[in-house]
Amino acid sequence: MQGRVYRRGTGWAFKVDLPRDPATGQRRQRQKGGFATRKAAEEGLTDLLGEIRTDVVAGTGTIKLEGWLTEWLAAVKPSLRPSTYSLYSTAVTSWITPRIGALKLAEVTPQVVQRLYTDLATSGGRSGQGLSPRSVRLAHQVLQQAFAKAVQWKLTANNPLASGIILPRMEPKEMKTLSAEDAKAFLDATADDRLGPLWCLLLTTGLRRGEALGLRWSDVDLADARLEVRQTVVAVKGTPLISEPKTKTGRRTVYLSGRTIEALKDQRARQKADRKLVGSAWEDSGLVFTTTTGGLLHPRNVLRDFQIALDKANLPKVRLHDLRHTVATLLLHEGAHPKVVQELLGHANVAITLNTYSHATPGLHREAADMLEGVLKL
Repeated sequence: MQGRVYRRGTGWAFKVDLPRDPATGQRRQRQKGGFATRKAAEEGLTDLLGEIRTDVVAGTGTIKLEGWLTEWLAAVKPSLRPSTYSLYSTAVTSWITPRIGALKLAEVTPQVVQRLYTDLATSGGRSGQGLSPRSVRLAHQVLQQAFAKAVQWKLTANNPLASGIILPRMEPKEMKTLSAEDAKAFLDATADDRLGPLWCLLLTTGLRRGEALGLRWSDVDLADARLEVRQTVVAVKGTPLISEPKTKTGRRTVYLSGRTIEALKDQRARQKADRKLVGSAWEDSGLVFTTTTGGLLHPRNVLRDFQIALDKANLPKVRLHDLRHTVATLLLHEGAHPKVVQELLGHANVAITLNTYSHATPGLHREAADMLEGVLKL
C-alpha cells in the first residue's frame, strides 16, 4: 500500500491508493489536503497508513481473500506464461474462492488452509471427485505466493502458509520406456506416416512435445545438423498457443542425427506439397510441423495420433512423454555423460537428470569402481 505527498494550490496534500473494492473491482483512494507544509502532509500520511495497517492486522479490515486474489492475479499475469496463468486462475476461481474467498485475509489461519486442502483432496474436482495431489499443491503454491505479497504490502500481518501445512504426498509417475529394438521398430513402422518425421525428431532428440510443435524452420540448420529450441506450443483452455520455453535452460541447441535430418527433409517436401495443394488458404506460420493448411497442430490431437502409431507398430502403450524418457535412458545406458544428457533435455541442472534416471546409471557406478581399482593398483 503506497501513498504520496504533492502540492495542491497554495498548500500540501496526500493520497493513498487502497486495494480495489472486492465487490466491484473499482479503484479506491484516500486523500486529504489543506496542510500548510510538506512535513505536515507527510505526518498526516504516516498516521493514516498506520491506522489502515493496524486495522488490517487486527482483523477488522475489509480486504477479503477473493478480492485480494483477483488483484494479485492481475498483478502477476504479465510475468507468467499463458499456461501458468491459466492454471493459477483455475486454482483461484474453481478451488479456492468458492470455499474460503469470503474470509478476510486475517481470518485465513493455518487451520483454515489445512481444512481447504483436505476438502480439495476429497471432493474438490468434477462430480465430487477429489483433486490430485498435484492440483492441491498448485492451490498451495497460489496461496503461498499471494499471501507472501500481501504481507510484503502490509495488507496482513502473517502468512498462514509460512509453515506447518501438511501437503498430500506426490507419488512418482510410472516411467515406461521403449527398448532400443522397440524404438527402431517404431521408427521403421511409421517412417512414411504424415507425422513420422515428428516421431523421429522426438525419439532422437528428447524434445518435449510442445518444443517440437513450436519448432520453426528458421530454428533449424540442416547443413550444420542442429536446431535451436526457442519457443513451445501450450494448450490454454483447449486452445494451442505459442509460448516461451518454461525455463532458461529450455532455450538450447540440439544436434541432429543423419536419420533425423533426412526425416526433416521429407517433412519439408511434404509441407511444400500441402502448401501447393491449398494455395491461398495456406497459413504461413513458419512451423516445421503443421496441419494440412499450415496451422498449429493441437497437442491433444498429437497424443491421439501417437497412440494410433503405436498400434500400427504393434508396440505396448506408452505416453508420448515416455519417448523423452526413452532417449535419456538409452543414452545413459550407453555411457553418455549425465551432463550431456541434462543439456540435451534442457533440465535446470544435472541433479534433476540423475534423480530422474537413477535406474539408468548403474553402469556409471561400475565404471567408477573399476577406474578406482585401476588407480589403486598403480
